[in-house]
Amino acid sequence: MMPMKKGRARKAIVDEWLKLPPDKRETVHQASGFAMRAVERYKWGSVGDPYQEIMIWLADHVGRP
Repeated sequence: MMPMKKGRARKAIVDEWLKLPPDKRETVHQASGFAMRAVERYKWGSVGDPYQEIMIWLADHVGRP
């Protein structure tokens, strides 16, 4: 799989998160599991830990309707 641009990966991951039913995206624990799975599906030029990047991207969206 070819790496995608970071902005495109971020948009795709956050969009996928927001498409989940609200009860599936209420907690940091749910976001953590989602992030672990997303690391396997999405690749981008990350200089840090991709899991941590995803958790930062999702932080503002956890528990919101």
